[in-house]
Amino acid sequence: MKDWKIKQLLTHKTHVHEDLQENHPTVIYRREEMYGIDFQAEVINYFLREGDGYLYYPQKSYSVGLIYAKLLQRYFKEDFYVALDDPDLLLSDPHFVRYRDDKRTYDQLIFTMSHLNLWDFENNPISQVQASVSYFKKEFLVV
Repeated sequence: MKDWKIKQLLTHKTHVHEDLQENHPTVIYRREEMYGIDFQAEVINYFLREGDGYLYYPQKSYSVGLIYAKLLQRYFKEDFYVALDDPDLLLSDPHFVRYRDDKRTYDQLIFTMSHLNLWDFENNPISQVQASVSYFKKEFLVV
């Protein structure tokens, strides 16, 4: 088992995570019901604008999945796409979709993230991005 996976499992067994759905007002969409919502723009806005206090799923799951995959690449030398395809990348998130299950959306998001130069999550001033980075570091025991 990979080092990062052991750390993730250990943390989930021994800590309470503050950023779970039951702790915040939540809006959950089924993708087929998202008429009139620009899904990709909603995901990208996670990195560009402060939130409104609600957690929007599955948009948040895509955003956090991108953050986790990129930080796993940085801190553990994991292949970005392998991490993004791991079904347990976001252990406590039932809305997470693996890369292979929505490749088209992820590829478009990755292109946009690169075009807008949004990959430096640790220096992104948006509070929800900083919270996701902080949770990642706690979850994977990164100091």
